[in-house]
Amino acid sequence: MREMRVRHSRARIAVLTLTLSVAVSGCSLENMESEHKDAFGTEEISSPEYDESLSSMWAEFYGVSDPPEVEFVRFVASEEFDAVQRRCVIERGFAAPDGVNFEIPEGNEENFGLANYVCAMQYRVPKRLLGEWGRGQVEAQYRWTVEFVIPCLEEQGFPILPPPTEAAFIDLWDTPKAYFPFAEVELDIEGLEFNVVWEALEQTCPQQVPLTIAWGEQTIDGWIEANH
Repeated sequence: MREMRVRHSRARIAVLTLTLSVAVSGCSLENMESEHKDAFGTEEISSPEYDESLSSMWAEFYGVSDPPEVEFVRFVASEEFDAVQRRCVIERGFAAPDGVNFEIPEGNEENFGLANYVCAMQYRVPKRLLGEWGRGQVEAQYRWTVEFVIPCLEEQGFPILPPPTEAAFIDLWDTPKAYFPFAEVELDIEGLEFNVVWEALEQTCPQQVPLTIAWGEQTIDGWIEANH
């Protein structure tokens, strides 16, 4: 049986919108649930409209032609989505020996897509945080980048040049020249090791502002206190 190593497809929560115009730790999923189970209230627990919109989006994203009904488990924070999704897929039987890259037996690609679909439907970002971004969210992304991401990268040993002004950052946001300090990170390694180290760095210094901060529900200091 030939096996194919692939990097887990990462769905960037920032580009999800309610109109669907746009699309690890070693702990178990059970432990991750207990750690985050009170992160969101239960008043939002799903609606038929939200279920249908998510189902259509994820089915298309993962190539699932006949999506099954999936029982909702809990809401997740945007910054934990990737780790929860990855752990869920692993627990559904797909191996990722290095914690990042999945091994898919030949001919099992459809089942891999189905596993990703089921996990994405079980662990969802709250609907209220998936609105289309406006200026306020981009401003929050700038503050996050300057106040958290750059200092975090520098603490990890990666010097970063001074960032653009907020006005310049906002002007460039929806262009190919959008500013991300990770573009200045240089790793003198290649292949799978590069993916593993890069993934760990993104877990430590998330590039995207947590959506609770982007939508004004939490301050950067409050997020840091809650997560470190």
